[in-house]
Amino acid sequence: MRVVLVAPPTPNPSPTYFGPPMGLALLGALLEARGHSVRGYDWDRSTLEAMLDDLPRLLAEDRPELFGISCLSITRGQSFALARRVRELAPSVPIIFGGPYPSIEPVEILERTPADFVCIGDGEETLPELCDALGEGRDPKSVPGLCLRAASGTERTAPRPDFTELDRLPYPNLDLFDVRGELEKRRRNDAAERDQGLSSKGRPPYLARTALMVLGSRGCVWRCDFCPMSKFKGRTRMHSPAYVADYIEYLVNRYDQREFVFGDNTLTWHRPHAVQLFERLAAKRLDISWICMTRADRVDPELLRLMRAAGCREISYGIESGSPEVQQAMRKKLKLGSVVRAFHDTHDAGINSTCMLMIGNRGETRESVRATSGLVRDADPDRILIWTTRLYPGTVLHDVAVAEGVISRDYYADEMAPAPFYTGENSSAELSKLETLLQHRAIWVDASPEVPLADVDRDLRLSAWRAEAGVVLGGPGGEPLSRPDFDSVLEAGKRWAKRVLLVTSAEPLAQRATVSRVQRANVVRGIVVPLWSMSDAHHDSRVGRSGALLDTRKGILRWTRDDASALGLAMLDKFNVSTLPAWVRWLRDHRMREAVFVYGRSAALWQAMPEADLPSLAETHDSLLRARETAREVGLELWASGLPRCMVPEGVELFEAARPFDERVRPGGEPENLSIARRREHKRFHDSCEGCTLAGECEGVWHAAPDAPAALRPGRDAAEPARLPLVQKAQPSESALRAR
Repeated sequence: MRVVLVAPPTPNPSPTYFGPPMGLALLGALLEARGHSVRGYDWDRSTLEAMLDDLPRLLAEDRPELFGISCLSITRGQSFALARRVRELAPSVPIIFGGPYPSIEPVEILERTPADFVCIGDGEETLPELCDALGEGRDPKSVPGLCLRAASGTERTAPRPDFTELDRLPYPNLDLFDVRGELEKRRRNDAAERDQGLSSKGRPPYLARTALMVLGSRGCVWRCDFCPMSKFKGRTRMHSPAYVADYIEYLVNRYDQREFVFGDNTLTWHRPHAVQLFERLAAKRLDISWICMTRADRVDPELLRLMRAAGCREISYGIESGSPEVQQAMRKKLKLGSVVRAFHDTHDAGINSTCMLMIGNRGETRESVRATSGLVRDADPDRILIWTTRLYPGTVLHDVAVAEGVISRDYYADEMAPAPFYTGENSSAELSKLETLLQHRAIWVDASPEVPLADVDRDLRLSAWRAEAGVVLGGPGGEPLSRPDFDSVLEAGKRWAKRVLLVTSAEPLAQRATVSRVQRANVVRGIVVPLWSMSDAHHDSRVGRSGALLDTRKGILRWTRDDASALGLAMLDKFNVSTLPAWVRWLRDHRMREAVFVYGRSAALWQAMPEADLPSLAETHDSLLRARETAREVGLELWASGLPRCMVPEGVELFEAARPFDERVRPGGEPENLSIARRREHKRFHDSCEGCTLAGECEGVWHAAPDAPAALRPGRDAAEPARLPLVQKAQPSESALRAR
């Protein structure tokens, strides 16, 4: 038979190429071994329109006798449209659906599309047997593992057991999808953008932009309720270590490919098996690099050393949450005590790390998100991925959401509907708030005038590796907008960074031409403006220039005229602390969406208030209480920075606690984690902080507060920090604060 196998377009596809659809490539190899003719088409990175436009040519040239469509929940709309168009153009060609979504909803596929068959579960035996039956004119009802059309509507054939003899399978035929051409094209692009001379903690960056997928196992031994594997009832099946190692050697020899990604859910879950695999790979001396996923409680120093010797360059750890209660609720049950140690051991082995987190699982609260921040703060991962929990069909969480009335049972009847967020325990508004409490990493890059452009470009390259969501341009040495080559800085940001924020006095933005110039680059997503006061005289005296605040105000208003994002970085001192409520109104009047009231030093250590000018902690707390009410009234998101957790009023969030991953990079240097390498050198604790329930989300206070004990004044060894007398276990009462 002549068979066509198609992978439809994926909405918002990843820019990373991990090869063609491996499942279809394997099925193609099996069909060819049975004498069938196979053509494969990978439209994953294409569009629905392009696929449908190409369909008449495809059908005319290939004249398929069976048309196979691989379908995921996120591609169901594209898959359904493809099936309908095939039926219009070739009414007599049988259509079969396979993949995760059809296996979950086979009846829906037959009811909503003109498909003739749905393969349920593994297709390695089902599809070849169906092709044989159709080619020989036999009744396809004799083939186990199908759902098909019948006179009564739909009918299921006998169930097919899971395929277990994985080593009997041939290698996937990647040539069905022009993998050579794709690899060569993407390798050229990679070579042009390869990061040279960059490092973090002595480890060079590794971005697997072009890699081939290797899958050594099927299934998962865990049942996290947000995952499609949560309802998986079979046992995890594995290829032998020899099979996997030999397959990788085959790919190296056939395609000259030396970068790979393991698609296994947990590569090291079975340690003896993993050890054999890594030893075999190391013995082959293939000069390969690869990445993988596993759990933090399934690695150890010896295993990590073996992985590095075998070519491992990066490990992604699914942590999801730092709350034991959330871990239990989502059935992940990760041993949280292993997390920080696993990341440190990974780095010691010379392997880069990615930390994967989720916001909004069952049991999620503001306290649990803060616990996550506290846990992962010291892990110091190289990259961070943060998602909000979504409801995918076939998961336990989806069924819970249907029972709770969060979504209707027929939600996915809308073929293009995206997977919705889980809001069973938190409203959409509260979920948005939770998202702000744990934010993606921003790398603070010094782009002040004296820094060479080559250093700025290099540091922005570094941010493309380590920062998922933000890069902040600016520094202590001056106004970045005053650089004569700032257009080149913008171009570098556009080329490398995912998102750019600009730290600026906003004074240059008072000029319409400057605003237009920045906006035309279409890379700056917002500005961060350091402010010393809402009083012209006070602000200007801090800045050292008369009229500075006037120009800053003009610049802010010109920038925010079209609702562009602006954040105020408001430095607290004895003069302005009593005016915080009025300052909140001032900030909102200037169309700012967020503001951070900073005690001592900014989180990036680039602005600092002289210690003699710091207000007392008690006065600061009282003013923040009043500012909080005003912020609620005018709709300003209010943060505090530099204060111990117990001094931050409920309803005001601690800025650095929500950004545990932020880093700064000195020109030409390596990134420094602000909460570990720098901030704690400047903060103090008190002995009474031991055992405080807020300790996990607290970093102490900047320097010595005016009302802190004399023992906490500067001069204490930073390696053994002093302790600030903070209230334990609860927020302090106003009377207690005044008594201090």
